[in-house]
Formats: sequence, C-alpha cells, structure tokens
Amino acid sequence: MRRRSWGAAVTMALLLGSFASGSAQTPAKVPGIGLLSIGTDPGRPLPQQWIAFLDGLRQQGYVDGQNIVVERRFAGAKPERVADLATGLVQQKVDVIVVTGTREVEAARRATSTIPIVTIVAPDLVADGLVASLARPGGNITGLTFSTSGVGGKYVEFLREAVPAAAPNDGVTNPNRRQVVDLAAKYRVPAIYPVREFVEAGGLMAHGPSFADLFRRAATFVDKILKGARPGDLPMEQPTKFELAINARTARTLGLTIPQSLLARAEAVGQ
Repeated sequence: MRRRSWGAAVTMALLLGSFASGSAQTPAKVPGIGLLSIGTDPGRPLPQQWIAFLDGLRQQGYVDGQNIVVERRFAGAKPERVADLATGLVQQKVDVIVVTGTREVEAARRATSTIPIVTIVAPDLVADGLVASLARPGGNITGLTFSTSGVGGKYVEFLREAVPAAAPNDGVTNPNRRQVVDLAAKYRVPAIYPVREFVEAGGLMAHGPSFADLFRRAATFVDKILKGARPGDLPMEQPTKFELAINARTARTLGLTIPQSLLARAEAVGQ
C-alpha cells in the first residue's frame, strides 16, 4: 500500500507540475502596428484611405484589437510634433511603423534603425537619400512611393483640355488642401491637384494615384514583415491605379464648361 501510495503521489505531482508549467507560459505577444502621420487624427468614421488600409490588413488575416494592435499617432498638422510621436512609437516597441509622407519617414528613421518602416505616399525617397533604390531600398524602410514618371505632364494635359487658356503653372499642389482650395476659389483660379481629396474639398480637378489603393497595398508590406521579411529586401512599389476627378459644382462656379470627352473619363464630384 505504501508503494502504491507513493507512486500515486509522484504521478499526481508530475501532473500538477505539468499543468502549472503550462499555465505559466507567457502569452504570445500581439504585434503592434504604429501609424504615424503629420495630418489630423481622422477619428470616426475613418476616411476612405484608412478604411482601405484596415481592410487590407483584414484581407491578410489581421484584425485590430484581436490579433494586432494599431497605435494611431497624428501630429494635427503640426510638423514639430512628428519627431516626438515617432520616438513614442519606438518606446512602445511596436513591430512596424506605417508612415505617410517624407517628413514622417525622416522622423521614424531618426528614431529607429531597427523597427521596420513602411511608407505609403512619400514622393521620392531615392532622391531624398532615404533609400538606396526602389528595387532594393536597404536599411529598415520599404513600402510605396507616390510618384511615377509622366504624372506631371498629365496634370497640364487635363487642365489644358478643361481650360484651354490655362497656363502650365496653373496646376497647384499642397498638403494643406483646404487652404489651397479656398485660395483658388477666392481668386477664381482653375487648378488641378494630385489626389481626389482636393476635389472633395472643393477643388476643380484632380489626377493622380488612388490613395485608397496605396493604403490597401501597404498592408501587404506589413504582412510580409510580420512574417519575417526584412524591409530592406522588399522592393518598393509605385502607383498602379490612377483617378481623374472633377468637381462639377466648382466648374459651374468658375463659369467653365468641361468637355464631355473629359467628363466621360472622370468621376464626377459635387454634382
């Protein structure tokens, strides 16, 4: 009886030890994705491009609050805040930092040389000396570039078709789209912008890459990095989907008649 009791006690101790060991295991870390933008936090509902990014993550199997945590850091159009926000994300030990423009890329790179950085709409990181090349960026930066050859010529081409008397420098671009659109309206300047968001804000025309497409594609870079890819080995991608948008209400206010041939190729905004 003593021998059987001793054996039962040993068995029970082993079982309890195994259970305790299993229950003490550290839960798997949920990946953290930091969003860094100079813009204003869009709040709810999110604008189209950020919805596209989160949809892109879902397509890759990631849901915020379930198997990833998305940390949003927006500078509120105050450039001086970007560096501190980037440092904060690094201190929080996120796994990937997703940034929008060049200023954000620079701030994130100064804050970390190890955490991967995925850019979405920076114009030309090669010319800015932030990556070695699009094919092999090197370092900890990769993602999408906003620029592609020939787009500038398209601005002038579309504007001349809509307003034959317009000079080539009538194309206006500026990240402060509301201010620029208001100035164009005040001085009755027919202007063309790089993205449709300007047209939604009241601008006349826009031709350029689809923000929603770029943000959705950025999620694929995040997925590859979380699965072990090194950002410096991931070729950067250029825009593949472009949009032409025309604000019909603004055209009427400016006294312009947009040719039907151009309207047929554009998405109408502000009917």
